[in-house]
Amino acid sequence: MPTVRMPPLASDLETGKLVRWLKQPGDMVSEGDIIAVVDSAAGPTDVFASHDGVLIQHLVQENTRIPVGTPLARIDTGEPEHNAAPGDVSVFVASARLSVAELSHNAASALARSQKEIPHYHLGTRITLRRAGRWLDDFNSRRTSGEALPMSALFLKAVAVAVEDFPRFNGFHTGKGFEPSEDVHVGVSIAISGGITVAPAIHHSNRKSLVEISADHRELVQQARSGNLEKYQLEDPTITVACLGERGVASVHGLIFPPQVAMVGFGTPHLAPIARADGSIVTELIVDASLAGDHRVSGPHRGSRFLNRIASLLQNPEELCASRPPAKRSASGQIRGV
Repeated sequence: MPTVRMPPLASDLETGKLVRWLKQPGDMVSEGDIIAVVDSAAGPTDVFASHDGVLIQHLVQENTRIPVGTPLARIDTGEPEHNAAPGDVSVFVASARLSVAELSHNAASALARSQKEIPHYHLGTRITLRRAGRWLDDFNSRRTSGEALPMSALFLKAVAVAVEDFPRFNGFHTGKGFEPSEDVHVGVSIAISGGITVAPAIHHSNRKSLVEISADHRELVQQARSGNLEKYQLEDPTITVACLGERGVASVHGLIFPPQVAMVGFGTPHLAPIARADGSIVTELIVDASLAGDHRVSGPHRGSRFLNRIASLLQNPEELCASRPPAKRSASGQIRGV
C-alpha cells in the first residue's frame, strides 16, 4: 500500500513540522493533490498525494516535528498487496530507532555544537516548596503507591506553563534567527547506559494534566532505556528540563540542546534553614533551580523573570491544575508562531 512521506526541504534542513492536514481518512485523492502542509525554517512546503485512491490513515498528528522521509499517510489504491516493499512503514520505523551508539554520537555532537555555537548565560534561584509539598502529599494520599505523583511532574508542568508567558525561551535559533514555537514540547533529560543523556519530548506539556505528564515521563524513560526511542522524539523538544533529584545533586548547570534556546535544571528537593522577615529561622523544603539561556535570544533580566514565574507556579500549585485553552490558529488555520 503506497505511503506518502515527509518531502525534502530547502537547504540542508533535516526536519519540519506537519502543521495541517488538508485531506482526512476516507477522502478520495488524486496523484498530485495537496494533502498536507509542512512548515520549516525555509517556509511552508506542500505534501502531495503519490497515487490515486483513498487516503486511509494519517501516520503523524498535526503540530509534530518530524525528519525528512518520515511516513505521513497511507493511500489505498484498490490494488492487492503483496510482500512489503523496502520502503514499507514498518521498515522505516525500525530504522528510525536510534541505537546506543547513535545516541552517544548524537549527544556528543549536540554538546560540541552547544559549546561552540551558543553564547550561554546561567542563572540560579532557590524555590520554597512548602505549599507544593503539602499539595503533593494531599494529592498522593488519595492514590495508590503505584499511582503516586512525583515532584518532578510539578517541575515539568511549571516550566511548560511559564514559557507561555515567556515565549523567548520556547523555540529554536536557526540560520534565520529565533523562531518561537506556539507548541510547548518539554524535553526531559534521561540518563541511559554508557553515561549518555538524552532528552525526548513530552508533547503539548502545557495542555496536559500532571498525571498525564507523569505517565508520559515514565513511558519515555522506559523507551530510552530499552532502546526504543525514535529520532523525531529527540528533535521535537522546544525547551529541555533536567530533573536530577534522584542523583542527589544540589543544583544543575546545563548546556542548551541546539537549536533550542534554553534549559531549566532542578536539583534535589531538600530541607534547609530559611530566615523569615521577622528574623526567625525555620526549616523548609526547597529546590535549587537554574536556567541556561541563549544570549542571542534573551538576557539575564528576562531570564530572572522567567525563573521567578516558575517559582510562583510551584508556590501556588493549584495553578498547575487549571485547564488551559487550545493553541491559537491563524485565519488560514495554521498554528501561530510556527
